[in-house]
Amino acid sequence: GTLVGAYFKDGASTLASIDVASGEVTTLPVHSLTECGSALPAITAIDIVLGATDPDTGRHVLLIRGGSAYEGNHLISYDVATSRPLCVVRRPGGGSSPTAPGGYVPAEFVSVPRESSSSGSSSSSSSDDDGEQVFGYAYYYPPANPHFHGPAGELPPLVTFIHGGPTDHSRGLFVQQYLFFTSRGFGVVDVNHGGSSGYGREYRQRLNGNWGLVDVEDCAAAALHLANSGIVDRSHMAITGGSSGGFTTLAALAFRPGVFGAGLCLYGISDLRTFAVETHKFESHYTESLVGPYPAAKHIYEERSPINSADTITAPVLFLHGTEDKVVPINQSETLLAVLR
Repeated sequence: GTLVGAYFKDGASTLASIDVASGEVTTLPVHSLTECGSALPAITAIDIVLGATDPDTGRHVLLIRGGSAYEGNHLISYDVATSRPLCVVRRPGGGSSPTAPGGYVPAEFVSVPRESSSSGSSSSSSSDDDGEQVFGYAYYYPPANPHFHGPAGELPPLVTFIHGGPTDHSRGLFVQQYLFFTSRGFGVVDVNHGGSSGYGREYRQRLNGNWGLVDVEDCAAAALHLANSGIVDRSHMAITGGSSGGFTTLAALAFRPGVFGAGLCLYGISDLRTFAVETHKFESHYTESLVGPYPAAKHIYEERSPINSADTITAPVLFLHGTEDKVVPINQSETLLAVLR
């Protein structure tokens, strides 16, 4: 038999088949989708692969979710026998391709991200408790607008985005939210801090017991590297994230004051202790691996909770939180907001 799926290495995904008997792995090419009516030059990031039956032909196909820096995620049917895509089942938002001719985003407005690497000078870095140098990863989206340019001698402001999870990862795709900023003169850095998936087990396990430390240091280091390299304006850097990314946003403002001049916290965690006992059942013990056993490590939960260091948060913060949130209850935002006021 044969298994087909996508695997990640060094942050990049590859479609492959595995011969169950021999264990041999064969890379499956994903050709240009222009023949399927898409403007995608190729799929560069795949994160979901499902088996299906083509209703028209009855043959077995794969359903792949993937995209590139030029377009967001597509749902594509793929024929393993010919190693070719058959058609685009669904485009981002269900409509026409955003960067295709006649689409709603002219291609010249698309900011193509530059990927950092663990060995390159563009890597963000931090040190662990033993002083060992470890590297983070990030995608930097430069400003892109053919009709406007920043004032001479000035560098663009920066928005630092943090994914959720906190063990999720960003893939350097076309993101409309980032386009809003890059088309208006902002640079955007999307950080895959220590603990992010896609870079191997050792990198993902950097966050074990270190949530609120490694993620904060890597995000701060990514922004400071861009500033110290003369790419963005050091005095105009903001940070934002949702859920666990909201926690990292608040922790960065509290424990690395002065790095970011503003924050946007989207349904984030301000008090790890109350979160550990109030979150939904599915993730009810997740913090035990990320922070420590509770209540035995209660003191660590308290030390890393931004609400207990609210006096060090001097940058303006905007809180956005849904009243029906069961994962991160809204009191996580309301309580800190009341303290800051």
